[in-house]
Amino acid sequence: MFDPVSGRVVMTYQTFLVRTPNHTVLIDTCAGEDKGYPPPWDFPKQPWLDNFREAGLRFEDVTHVFCAHLQFDHTGWNTLLRNGRWVPTFPVREV
Repeated sequence: MFDPVSGRVVMTYQTFLVRTPNHTVLIDTCAGEDKGYPPPWDFPKQPWLDNFREAGLRFEDVTHVFCAHLQFDHTGWNTLLRNGRWVPTFPVREV
């Protein structure tokens, strides 16, 4: 959405959380960290991490990840950069 007062594009990004007795599902993982996107796509990572933790979550608690589509602002937290390698953020589980 364009804000004519500030002259800026206002963008929101969201993760949805679904909890069942046996599953914790994230729907869209937002922009992620260390992806190197230029403005305005260089969203700060801390608010997402803070909200994730405020919900009482740890990465290993997530049992399923669903991405509405595969643009970067829906898949960013699917991976983390660790020791120069991209690794899955959420544990891979046997089905």
